[in-house]
Amino acid sequence: MGGTQFSKITHIKKRSFSESRSKCEKSSSSSLHTKSSSNPSNMLLEIPNSSNNVLATQQPLTSEEIDRLQQLHYTWRWLWETNYSSPVEKLLQRKRNVRVLDVGCGPGVWTLEMASEYPNVEFYGVDTFESFPAEIKPANVFFYKTPFFVNLPFDSEFFDFIVIRNLNSVLTVQDWSENVFKELVRVLKPGGIVESQESVWNVNTMGPSFNLLANTYNSMLESKNIDLAIAKRIPEFMKNTKCLTNIVELKKSHPLSSQEGGNPKLAESFQQIAYSGFKVLKPILLPQLRTNSKTYDNLVTNIRSEFARDQYSEVVLYRTFAQKVSVPF
Repeated sequence: MGGTQFSKITHIKKRSFSESRSKCEKSSSSSLHTKSSSNPSNMLLEIPNSSNNVLATQQPLTSEEIDRLQQLHYTWRWLWETNYSSPVEKLLQRKRNVRVLDVGCGPGVWTLEMASEYPNVEFYGVDTFESFPAEIKPANVFFYKTPFFVNLPFDSEFFDFIVIRNLNSVLTVQDWSENVFKELVRVLKPGGIVESQESVWNVNTMGPSFNLLANTYNSMLESKNIDLAIAKRIPEFMKNTKCLTNIVELKKSHPLSSQEGGNPKLAESFQQIAYSGFKVLKPILLPQLRTNSKTYDNLVTNIRSEFARDQYSEVVLYRTFAQKVSVPF
């Protein structure tokens, strides 16, 4: 969330894909020594926390936040009418030897849905906190608790398709620019595809309660070098790896007011996501606002009526995907 302005999408010119053997790992390799094994349970390694990783300092997810993340997933899927936008349908319909990674899997809803739809594919979900199901899950699903982008606990060139979703309020600009796609490229097979999914909220016309909460949240994140509008820079970060090509950026927007057209139920769902988000953020924002608990609760309650009156605010959803080349360009 946050009061950031939109900018026009920059379309990256596509480059041709080379079929020669991969050399990208030379430019994106890490010091991780992985275990080669056909048994997925042996792929997990012990990885130390990193003081540079903002996720290492976060608190465990509450049940309310888990519910919000689930609603976020269903709302994204509702607007896009699909769980992914990359051209990987034929790949996922293959009978064997296809692996998919969900980075920032949260409670694992996307992973579980995809695993049910494509039972012959192995799906792996990683997150910093264990909000995903530990035991009751399909046989083709493997969840791991691990810090992001210190080193992912997988062999190089292990995955055919990688999705990274809804981490704009978690990872720093430095994480995105220096670590994220470098590490994803390492574990992605040549010819494999990585897809990013992030949002930007255009809420500059909201009322005083929302603006106070949003500006306080934005200021706190900016002090940690976290950019809520990072979605606009994803093509740049992908291109800078020198190993990702055929970069495609898609976007869909939806008004936050049911009076501004669009689907009223979708608008209501996005409103609920914002409302629940500020409720979850109370322990963090309350000290920043230097107010009491009752006043904070009233601010959160007020934003419902502000959504009803607002005429111009919207959320823009971005999906950006790219293909790994065999030779860096």
